[in-house]
Amino acid sequence: MNHLRSAFAVAGKEMRLALSYRLSFMMGVVGSFLGAAMFYFLAQLVHHGPSSPLAAYGGDYFSFVIIGIAFQSYLGLSMDTMASSLRREQLLGTLESVAATRTPLTVFAIGGALWQFVFASYRVLVYLVFGWLFFGLSLADANLPAALLVLLLSMLAFAGVGVVSGSFILVFKQGDPIRWLYGSAATLLGGVYFPVAMLPDWLRPFSAAFPITHALEAMRKAVLMGAGVGRLSTELLVLAGFAAVSVPAGTLAFRWALRRIRIDGSLGSH
Repeated sequence: MNHLRSAFAVAGKEMRLALSYRLSFMMGVVGSFLGAAMFYFLAQLVHHGPSSPLAAYGGDYFSFVIIGIAFQSYLGLSMDTMASSLRREQLLGTLESVAATRTPLTVFAIGGALWQFVFASYRVLVYLVFGWLFFGLSLADANLPAALLVLLLSMLAFAGVGVVSGSFILVFKQGDPIRWLYGSAATLLGGVYFPVAMLPDWLRPFSAAFPITHALEAMRKAVLMGAGVGRLSTELLVLAGFAAVSVPAGTLAFRWALRRIRIDGSLGSH
């Protein structure tokens, strides 16, 4: 229970820090609106016929892509924000200070990640609300319980990758090839901007190696087609499998990184 309170205390600290930059916060909201508007007008150029790969998602490209770019927030968060947050705490000496207390650094990292995922959820909500209010996104058929379950499993699947990336930054203190390679490949192959069915046959199997592919497939079916847990069972099981591997892998990577920087004496290194 004490560790849980500590994690929430760290999350609260991160929240207050983020909200203190009000201009940056508002710019993020405005950027979400402009991004939604850009894809709305681009969607007018896309053919919506019954033979289109979009037919499986209702046939509307704007609805398809707005969920993709909104949900990509979680991928960007796991690959960028978590890594930069851990590095920032290292530079500020926070990790070194926490290490001198009885609070495990793993709990500290979880608390920071908790707020980041809450903030990413807020950004996803902003995208969907703007799409609904101004650009005709229909959420009437959305299956909210199924969508929330997809979201939970996706967060767990993404989080471990982010912690691995952050662990690399803690140890080597420079650009992370994991973040660049994984993030770029997942964006291209994961169906963020176009259906995976449009990929060449030889490339399509590689898309299955990224959790965002299954997360987006399940989320679009739940939100746009009203699919329930039963219809999403395959995607949910795959996401659960990714989470079962990702979370322990992230935990092991973080513990390894902490041992390395303690041995090197760089826990508070600049």
